[in-house]
Amino acid sequence: MSDAYGMITLAKSTDCDIDANAMLISLNDYAWANHNTEWVLSDQETFHISEMSLQYPTVFNLVLQVNPNSQCTNSDDDDDDDDDEVSLDELVTKLASHMSTGWIEISAVAHEKNRYVYYECLKIYSTGKGFRSYKFISGNETKKFVETN
Repeated sequence: MSDAYGMITLAKSTDCDIDANAMLISLNDYAWANHNTEWVLSDQETFHISEMSLQYPTVFNLVLQVNPNSQCTNSDDDDDDDDDEVSLDELVTKLASHMSTGWIEISAVAHEKNRYVYYECLKIYSTGKGFRSYKFISGNETKKFVETN
């Protein structure tokens, strides 16, 4: 079986006023790949994932992680149904609550060698609005999707 490896980044607008410590706690509530992940806050108040490479990074199909150091929670192999997935509304409400102005954008990109590449984006505004989208390219096939709240 081949695997898709990639990365997740977080950017924020220049006018973004954020409670960085509260945001860090909320970001770490979710598995941003097919295994548990850990966000880190630098001294300059920038966020990054602790791992250099993630397997199947995503801003879709997020599930709550109990402990960032425990085994996989966000896997297609699980027999769990989709009820565990966090809705866009829930995600936007929780993360926007830590911002008074501006926006954040979380982007995921990955590829499986010689098969496909994908890009996903989650943008959340301090107003409580947000969207997520993806673009998937494989050979001559391209798929796009946008979800808004």
